[in-house]
Formats: sequence, C-alpha cells, structure tokens
Amino acid sequence: MIDWVKLLDANDIDYWPKNGRRSKRTRDGWLQLPCPKCMSSGDLMGIHVESGKPVCYFCGGMSHGEIIKDLFDLKSWPPVYELIDKYKMSATYQVEVKKKAEIKKVVYKKRLELPKNTAIKKSGANYLMKRGFDVFRLIKDFGAVQGHPSGSQANRILFPIYKDGVLVSYIGRSILKEVTNKYKVCPAEDELVPHKQILDGVEEAKYDRVLAVEGKLDRCAWPLGVAVATLGAKWSTSQLSQLKKFKTVYILFDDEPKAQRLGEELASGLSIHGVESYNLCLDGGKDSAELSEE
Repeated sequence: MIDWVKLLDANDIDYWPKNGRRSKRTRDGWLQLPCPKCMSSGDLMGIHVESGKPVCYFCGGMSHGEIIKDLFDLKSWPPVYELIDKYKMSATYQVEVKKKAEIKKVVYKKRLELPKNTAIKKSGANYLMKRGFDVFRLIKDFGAVQGHPSGSQANRILFPIYKDGVLVSYIGRSILKEVTNKYKVCPAEDELVPHKQILDGVEEAKYDRVLAVEGKLDRCAWPLGVAVATLGAKWSTSQLSQLKKFKTVYILFDDEPKAQRLGEELASGLSIHGVESYNLCLDGGKDSAELSEE
C-alpha cells in the first residue's frame, strides 16, 4: 500500500481535500485529483486514503503503477517501482488498516460476558509469582481476573479474548498442580468467534516480525505486541492465514515431540507463502512461560 498523501505532497501535486475545497464528488477519506489517463475536466479520480485504491469516474479502477507512471509522466517502469518502494507503508500499518476496515463490517448478534469472577486473590497471585509473572502487568495488559470459587472457572486465572475490541471468547488457566486440563476454554456454543480462528495478540502486534507461541500464559511472558498465541499447539488454517501477514515468524512451541512436529508443519506452511519462518525449541524441556523477564 502506498502513502499517497506523502507521495503527492512531496511532488507538489494538488489534490482535494488538502486545499479545503469540497464538491458533491468529494468525501472525507478520499483524495480527488484529475485523472491522468482520460484527462477529463474536473477532479474525477479518487484515491481512497486507507485502502490506497485509485478509481476514476470514467476509467474505473486502475493499478497504482499506472497512475504513478501517467501522473508524473514517467517514460519507463523502473522509476515507478522506485517511487512505490520509497512511499510504501509498513506491513504493520497495512494490517492496522485492514483491521479497521473489518471492524466496520463485523456485527455480532449476541453478547458474551465473562463467567463469575473476582479480582486476582492471594492464591492466584502466589501461583503467578511462583511462575515469575508480574501480576499487575497481567491485570493491566491482558485483563487477567480470577474465576469465582463457585463459578465455571473456579481455581483458574481467567483471560478474556477479544477480536476488534469485542469479547468473543475466554480461557482459564488452572492454578492447581494435579489437573489434566490445564486450560479451560469458553464453551463452543457461547463463543462469538471460535477461539481456534483467533490468533491471540495479532491486533497488538507492533512489528513485521512476530513470535508465535502456544498458550495464553506463554504470550503473557513476552512484552505486549511481540508475541501471538495459537491457543494450543494444534493451529488452524485461519491462524496460519493471519501469520502470513508478517515478514518473519519465529515459532516457539513446547519441546514435546507432538508440539515440535506441529511447529515444523506451521513453519513449512508459512514458508510456502513466502514468510521467513523458524521453528525454535528451548533447551531443558522449558516452555516460553518459564523464561525469566531477562
């Protein structure tokens, strides 16, 4: 995607609504200027600021390259590619733009609330601190609460799962040692979006590279915006599709053979799509949630 505002400003190309003028054709969020292809009178070509899509009233849709070549009267394509590279927006910004567009489209027919819960109590705080977590950071950055003793998430640290700012699911991590199901997810019939379609943390991702981990606490072990979680080693095609947006993906699943096999398969799947991907493994049977902050 091209930053058209910077490109046009740098080359002293006048457009609407930069100069404050308005017409029936001009709407907020669009840049209006004369079409360099049909040369019709009036500013009949619009460039959508967020999507970067150029459209002419007469010519219809056109490619970025065609517009730049004609607009600046370039005789060959190499200078066009140079301008595209120079004014190309970052991958992270493009993900943000797409996310904003999706927010407008998503309307959920029902509402989800967390099960009965309380603020994190002494039992939950002790569990988290023993594992090396900063309790206040988990509360502030990840919305951690503790399941109510009489609720469905009793004896668990409860984390909300959001998509486009809406609570769509949740997951609880047991604070007890002897349990077979460490994580307990929102019942499928209550989820607004199935949790395996969600790449937890992708909306906060800050860079064009990301660390993919298994569990919610694995993600919490890293600074906000650095890691995403597949909410289990068994990843989905939807999660792979969301990871394809990044230039580089480091996969850090548990060192168990099954988890490592799934990590290798995820890395291979991403490589097919041109993503630089690495499947990592920590020594000593550790998972990423056991790492110290340092």
